[in-house]
Amino acid sequence: MTGGKYLKRKIIIRTILAITLILFGIFLYVNGQEHKLLIDNKDIIINENTYTADTDYIIWLDNREIGVIEKDERIVAKVTGVSHKIVIEAINDKVASGKKFEKVFKFKNNEVAVINIPAIINDLNEWINKSIRS
Repeated sequence: MTGGKYLKRKIIIRTILAITLILFGIFLYVNGQEHKLLIDNKDIIINENTYTADTDYIIWLDNREIGVIEKDERIVAKVTGVSHKIVIEAINDKVASGKKFEKVFKFKNNEVAVINIPAIINDLNEWINKSIRS
């Protein structure tokens, strides 16, 4: 191999390696970013209709139990990554009802979200409210 071809190959390999490392860094940054999630079990008014928080719920976030949220309560959870799933199950007389509600959502860079449980139970599009963290 002549010196020119060897130098060209070396530059190409280093360029590919540098681009790969940059893309890997971006991937790690996006998937490792932590987001704040507020979960409300409070009454909500949408289109002049009031949806009431009338029971307690067990909350799972990304297959991890967060705990019980009571009526008129707000809990804070932190999630890492882009795509998430929330599962809620009503509690009647201190026993889980067996009926679960699931929603999947995604975060963009620097987003915070508020999830309203009565809106999820009533299958409303306004169940999540996202905003950019300041």
